[in-house]
Amino acid sequence: MTLPPDVQPAVKKAQRFSIREATEADIPAIYALYREVEPEHQISLEDYSAWWRWLFVWNPAGRGLALGGFQEDGACVGHVAATPFAYRVDGRDVTVGFPCKLMVAESHRKSLLYPSLVRRLLKSYPDRGMDLCLAPVTRPRVLEANLALGFKKSAEMSVLARPLRVAPLARELAPQMLQPLSSVAGIFGPLLRPRWGLRVSSDISVEETKTFENLEDLLHRCEVNRPSIAPRRSGSMLAWRFDPRLRRGYRVLVASKCGRAIGYAAIRPMPMLSFNAMGIVDIDWDTTEPEAGHALLSEIHRQSVAAGVDLIAALAAPSGPHGKLFRQAGYLKTPASFTWVFHGTPLGGASLSNRRSDEWADGWIAHDFV
Repeated sequence: MTLPPDVQPAVKKAQRFSIREATEADIPAIYALYREVEPEHQISLEDYSAWWRWLFVWNPAGRGLALGGFQEDGACVGHVAATPFAYRVDGRDVTVGFPCKLMVAESHRKSLLYPSLVRRLLKSYPDRGMDLCLAPVTRPRVLEANLALGFKKSAEMSVLARPLRVAPLARELAPQMLQPLSSVAGIFGPLLRPRWGLRVSSDISVEETKTFENLEDLLHRCEVNRPSIAPRRSGSMLAWRFDPRLRRGYRVLVASKCGRAIGYAAIRPMPMLSFNAMGIVDIDWDTTEPEAGHALLSEIHRQSVAAGVDLIAALAAPSGPHGKLFRQAGYLKTPASFTWVFHGTPLGGASLSNRRSDEWADGWIAHDFV
């Protein structure tokens, strides 16, 4: 990919830098840094600009805080940010900042730029109306670095997967000596495709929606039985979260009974390690209508089989509010997981240390890339 002249990759030679708040005018320089750090992600400047504005400008919870390390020539050599989310923690409404888009140019990875950016962010986010910071971390080295900079560890959430195609799983997981046999594993594929453990009621329909205003009543009902630490969903929040301008292929499914919404799910096809996956980005239903969960997972299964993906993935605590149904439907705990870390404590609230995984809401709704 050839970059336009005004967004050439960040220079390799280390120069002096200063840290300041990034603005929309800095997006081309930030994009150049992103393309240096993530060369395999073939994203255009237009799409990256929409992604950046989505996080820090269009967010209905408030304007985000983005910091950059800039050289005298205008090149961006480091970036970190926090985007706000409306949350409920132990019954209190708070605004949570989610750190994201941390990048450091290779030329500055032995400098103090990385810790300086993070410390500045942790010092500044309360002035932007964010009560605390939460982050789901998957890489051990990133977890270690976050703890060293002042974050504290809370619960670990498992990635659950419902396998649909045998051959890709066999190629990835089979011992080296059995790899030649992985091509034959495809004959067992039909055994994985049927739905397991799901009851589908004829009284419930599942349809795709492009609007969210009609979900306000459902979201209010679901609020009652959510875990102790969970995002506060609203029609405007969901419209922002699944904004079509991101071009990620989100599909939002609504389960209805007698014309009344009783559950919803948001899914998207996405790469996961070496697999093609259908990710369940968010899912919830009225607990007085448990068949809504069955109907949603059944439709997700049908669409995933039709799409030919290798597996369906969900982030959930096996012992959490949705974990039992996931297990019943054939979802397995994988080696992949996310560890929740936090900085700060809700005003008047208890610490988030040593919380159980089932006290945290399921899903990737507060993840900027999924």
